[in-house]
Amino acid sequence: MKLARLAVILVALPATVVVAAQQEFQLKVNVSLVSVDVGVYDRKGESVTTLKQDDFLVYEDDQPQEIRAFEPSGVAFNALLVVDRSGSMRGAWDSMVNGLNRFMDVLRVQDRVAIAAFDSDIEMVSKWRSARSGRQEQVGIAPDGRGTDFYGTMVWAAGYIKGEKGRKGVVVFTDGQQSGGYNDSLDRAIERVRQVNVPFYFVGYNTNPKSASELKQLAEVSGGRAFFPRAVEELVGVYEQIGRDLGRAYSISYASPKPPDGKFRKIQVRTLDVRLKVAQSRDGYYAR
Repeated sequence: MKLARLAVILVALPATVVVAAQQEFQLKVNVSLVSVDVGVYDRKGESVTTLKQDDFLVYEDDQPQEIRAFEPSGVAFNALLVVDRSGSMRGAWDSMVNGLNRFMDVLRVQDRVAIAAFDSDIEMVSKWRSARSGRQEQVGIAPDGRGTDFYGTMVWAAGYIKGEKGRKGVVVFTDGQQSGGYNDSLDRAIERVRQVNVPFYFVGYNTNPKSASELKQLAEVSGGRAFFPRAVEELVGVYEQIGRDLGRAYSISYASPKPPDGKFRKIQVRTLDVRLKVAQSRDGYYAR
């Protein structure tokens, strides 16, 4: 069978020496942070990428919150691409490949990407590389796997991305269907995704209602989004949108003062400049 190829860009990065400034001892208390990625646009719809932390206001259930962590727009990010290569993906494969290549085209020279493929097993097909410059590598992935350990792959992805420093995100292409005979459950996948505090973006193709609901749950707890293109021709545009959103977004985190109660809490992010429009990766979360 002829394999569709993903064009992955490689680069040799120069070595750098970082001298750490001497700091005084500080006692730190670990708290669970609530994170949200936001894009900011002017009245013409153009991205505004020059704002600083003090330009934002964050509210939970209409109560102001202190921003505890902030990543400005333009900061490099690491994108882990996770591709479902089970046999049910055959009908969308060529469009998915075109979409992933377009995703990498819109990334910047400072961004990095890695690619994993899964069915009943998980294979790292391309380790962390620069997404935009250097020589081109061809990666062959065929949609001919049997079985789909979707939950186990989400647990794995959460653990894998946790080890990377800096800003990061996970982009998953799948129909979300889990085959029988595997150990991990949806609840465990949700808990692991929640713990790493990294946005997961899902491109769900040909999903049934149950699978679509599960993808939405995983996206919601992570601060990411779930997309459900109606036709394979829409896949390229979806991946391009995700790539642009990641590159232009600000990452904002705060610590909720309320203990977990299982209830939905609304998040609202504003800018001091009321002329600007804010697009949030999520509007709230369930405090579990």
